[in-house]
Amino acid sequence: LLDETSSVLQIPYLYGAVEYYVGQIALFRYGDSKVGYRDLFPRPDMDKEKLAIPVLGAVAGTVGCMIASEAIKALLHRETAISRALMLYDAKEPSIQLLRFPYE
Repeated sequence: LLDETSSVLQIPYLYGAVEYYVGQIALFRYGDSKVGYRDLFPRPDMDKEKLAIPVLGAVAGTVGCMIASEAIKALLHRETAISRALMLYDAKEPSIQLLRFPYE
């Protein structure tokens, strides 16, 4: 629903998710980018067994801080590291990876 609304209104969509020790962040439809959430994840994950996913609190806090800093950059119309990429954060390793969207 958020991705569709972002597309119709032509506004950016800041995405974040956490699960166990990992987190993901992306900024869709920012600047001249037309890539949306459904371009990256075409089908919804409807696995009923995954209703309650444990999350390490520190991962949620870290990902939240990363999202907040990227939101501030986007509001100031600055280039962001995630405007054309999916950022993966792994607290277990620890590591951060940027996966560039190949179709832009």
